[in-house]
Amino acid sequence: SSANGYFGEELHEDRDEDRFSPKLSITYNLDDSWLFRYSAAKAYRFAIVEELFQNERRTQGTSLANANLEPEDGFHQNLMLQKNIEDGYLRINYFTEQIDDAIFAQTTVVDNRAINTFIPIDTVDTTGIEFIYNKIGLLNNALDIRFNATYLDSKIEKNSANPDLEGNDFPRMPDWRANLTANYHLSEDWKIGTGIRFASSNFGDLDNADTVSNVFGAQDGYLFIDLKTNYQISETTKVSFGVDNVNDEVAFVHHPWPQRTYYVEASLDL
Repeated sequence: SSANGYFGEELHEDRDEDRFSPKLSITYNLDDSWLFRYSAAKAYRFAIVEELFQNERRTQGTSLANANLEPEDGFHQNLMLQKNIEDGYLRINYFTEQIDDAIFAQTTVVDNRAINTFIPIDTVDTTGIEFIYNKIGLLNNALDIRFNATYLDSKIEKNSANPDLEGNDFPRMPDWRANLTANYHLSEDWKIGTGIRFASSNFGDLDNADTVSNVFGAQDGYLFIDLKTNYQISETTKVSFGVDNVNDEVAFVHHPWPQRTYYVEASLDL
């Protein structure tokens, strides 16, 4: 970082941080059809340069960095149950994670001016369940399906800097997500496909007060439908045409998502 910035000259002492991140995975095969797996991991996220050193003064407020931030400390667990089927599988994941010292910009008002600074949130707990279905070769081996849906609940459990935020949803974590990809083989060389992407609306701010949609800064829910076709001209040449967001959905994730988009691709493998 530069020693001369918006807030004058400030020198920081050298820091040296290291963490041990162990992982464990235990798998049990009941038979050729059923698979159970338990996984656990200790993981850390170190603060990035912006969070440590970037100070900024704007018309609407001031952002202050925090050079003393410690790494986020996470404990993650996943319990998986999988049923193998012909040319595919069904899978359920139940997962939990507890993150201590979650790095996030918190806001306070000083002399009628908003001050944003990176203050760790003591504890964020997340619990969720995911369902996955993958199958190749439906409809006389012509159709391939990939589908997944996730429900999660992510809450601020403890926040000493502002206890009023405790119990709120953690930002940018939608309750529901789902994705579907389907590819149909018209012939050995020609394939058409569709993709559906869904997420429920969520919050961008810790106080969960940002409920207005379709504006900059919003965290909107969305349903995007995509179409694509591929044609293999030869062993080395392939062309593709697609349309993303066919339904022209308007949605923002802080900034606007692209609306209906057309594209053409060609590839040559030598």
